[in-house]
Amino acid sequence: MRGGITSAMQTAVAANVLRPILLCELSFSSGYVRAWSGIGTLSWGGNSFLGVGKFGGFSDSPEAADIRSTSVSLSLSGIPSDLISLVLGDSYQGRSAKVWFGLVDSSMNIIADPILIFGGNMDTVQIQDTGSTSTLSITAENQLVDLHNPRERRFTDQDQQYLYPGDLGLQYIAQIQNKTLNWGIAPPATPASYPGTSNPGQGSGARIPG
Repeated sequence: MRGGITSAMQTAVAANVLRPILLCELSFSSGYVRAWSGIGTLSWGGNSFLGVGKFGGFSDSPEAADIRSTSVSLSLSGIPSDLISLVLGDSYQGRSAKVWFGLVDSSMNIIADPILIFGGNMDTVQIQDTGSTSTLSITAENQLVDLHNPRERRFTDQDQQYLYPGDLGLQYIAQIQNKTLNWGIAPPATPASYPGTSNPGQGSGARIPG
């Protein structure tokens, strides 16, 4: 189950006529790009979504019973080739990508509330150039892919200062690496030296004075 469904959505799903839509939001360094699967501009959540119609594409969003990372592909065709440089010059990798499934009524008003069917981060961009126009495909992966990424963190004072400046919790960590600690007992006493034997109280002729 991807999320809860409102009573209004339940009523709309049970109706004889369904008008499904998809909404997409991509976060680039230059700002958000919001689009939907119809024509014209659609307002929802205080934001405007530009209709891409048949020029937009969205791969199936897999849903698994086990916990694992999944990915989707978002595409937009018919882009003038001179605008591709704007996409290539923008920062997108690791930034937010969201897709909602929604329904609209006969007046093209969104029925509350669209369901988030994918939430993740943009990964790669592929461009197919035909000369006059291009097709842009963006692959996005959900947050679980982060479980496969190595953690480059260390139990050092330098690393601690990077996360929490001024914290002294690991200040002496380097000094205790080779330090011997006697936990719960006193340190063993150095044995006394006895003439004629290396082990006092043992061996022939060994006596303890007095």
